[in-house]
Amino acid sequence: MDSKNIIDSISAIYEKFHIPPILQSHMLRSAGLGWLISKEFDGNLTNINDIVATLLIHDLGNIAKIDFDSKFNRKLYGDNIGYWMKTKDMIVSTYGKNDHQATLIMAKELGVSDRVYFLLENITFEKTDFILELDDWDLKICAYADYRVAPFGIVSLKERIDDIKRRYKGKDTNPFNEPRTELLTKYTFEIEKEIFAQLSISPSDINNESVEQHIKKHLLFNYKPSVKHEQKVA
Repeated sequence: MDSKNIIDSISAIYEKFHIPPILQSHMLRSAGLGWLISKEFDGNLTNINDIVATLLIHDLGNIAKIDFDSKFNRKLYGDNIGYWMKTKDMIVSTYGKNDHQATLIMAKELGVSDRVYFLLENITFEKTDFILELDDWDLKICAYADYRVAPFGIVSLKERIDDIKRRYKGKDTNPFNEPRTELLTKYTFEIEKEIFAQLSISPSDINNESVEQHIKKHLLFNYKPSVKHEQKVA
């Protein structure tokens, strides 16, 4: 499946892997952000569709790590938490309990290109030093787009990092358990500086309003969100 097909088939992909609506929104916003940056970019981008496709599926396996005992997630998933707990069990039994590895297995199942698989494989916080060092703008943009999207929308890089530290504090799935956390956090800001040195816009121009425009204009032609089991957030 090439990147254009992923973009055109994203509703079916989300349905296939039982992706919660809140997670669909995260990936759509990430993809919209990636599209916005890519269109403003002065550097050499291999294929914007690869960036968008990668971001649309970069967290397919995310439910495998969700802690449904946490107060935050109980509020987030609301009345349908029982359904999503069963969905998590199904995903873990099929693809494993490591969310990133589950995403990669799902990507292989979809038959994504080698390029999209490479981008998916490497946009983790633990590889921020590799992302910074590598001369690959597609990878930097994919990683940065994910850095900027919190559960309920787009936030600053600092707000996103603070949010992750707060929500995953004390958990094995906390990416900031990485011994090099402070150094890697510093590198995320360096990646931001590198990207915006190529742009005529600033990080503050990346917000919910500007990204929503790109999502509606470029990504939603064939997207139909599933509302059958939509979370009810108080």
